[in-house]
Amino acid sequence: MFINNVFGIDLGTGNIKISSLSKKKFINEKNMVAVKDKDEVIAIGDMAYEMYEKAPINIVVNCPMVNGVVGHINNTELLLYGLLKKISPLRTKHSHFYIVVPTDITEVQKRAFFAVVKGAVLRAKKVRIVEKAIADAAYFGIDFAADKGKMIVNIGAETTELAILAAGRVIISKTLYTGGNMLDEAICTLVRRRYNLNIGMKTAAILKKELSYVCIGEPKKLTVSGVNNVSGLPRAVEISSAVVNEAILEGLDLIIDSINSLIERTPPELIKDIVETGIYLTGGVANIKNLPQYIKLELGIDINLAQNPSESTIKGLTTIINNKVLRKLAYSIQDMPSKI
Repeated sequence: MFINNVFGIDLGTGNIKISSLSKKKFINEKNMVAVKDKDEVIAIGDMAYEMYEKAPINIVVNCPMVNGVVGHINNTELLLYGLLKKISPLRTKHSHFYIVVPTDITEVQKRAFFAVVKGAVLRAKKVRIVEKAIADAAYFGIDFAADKGKMIVNIGAETTELAILAAGRVIISKTLYTGGNMLDEAICTLVRRRYNLNIGMKTAAILKKELSYVCIGEPKKLTVSGVNNVSGLPRAVEISSAVVNEAILEGLDLIIDSINSLIERTPPELIKDIVETGIYLTGGVANIKNLPQYIKLELGIDINLAQNPSESTIKGLTTIINNKVLRKLAYSIQDMPSKI
């Protein structure tokens, strides 16, 4: 490896993924922080997620990221530091960091990512930034030297990022504030209306994971517990795949409509390339059964699904770090314009 201690980081809203290239270790935990009495961090990652929707009133459990960007710098920094200590006890101030950022964000928001890693807790020696669409493209093995157009669709927890690439750069992009969390909220809403039952987001996420599919799939049922809207008493209800699919379909159709809209804005010569090679689909929501087939049915374009959609970005980032040529795709904060 070209240096002794280097880390790749994907600060996703749902999960945070960290790769230690020097130690060849990898961690993937929930992007959650539990804060007691407004200022004491008592749990991070998966441990904090276990407390989510269960904690007493003086403990707030949430994600320090908002819509794919840093919402709370201090909590994000403490979360990242705590997870890094699980991988390596070494002092991070001598380390180099490569961090993924959403493609379609402002320079101020990019500087917030930089501040998290370069701040007083981590004190990284060097920080380089890679745009998410570029990292995903590296995961798929896309040739950055070629002029052919490629389309990346990453459906995450709170956002869906669409990007058209050519010759190693993003030509056009769009971010939707629609993702897995919105689908979970839709499941909560439909269950409340149909069964007079209030369920939590964690329960909705389980229903989505276990029961959801589009086009065709095996009908299943799952019994979940919640609180009756009328009586306020605990109650268990059996939920079917049909109910979950009905809840998520509107959100998925919104994403597909946005994909089509971006394609319509794409230069014709690049559209031809996209139709020939297909759309590259990744992100945690891409795990919904038969989603690629459904998108192809709606758009008439082949879909290339990542083998592990929830971890493709961090794996693509690792590919970039390990490749001397691709490493040039990363840039430092000093490379950005000083006016913000």
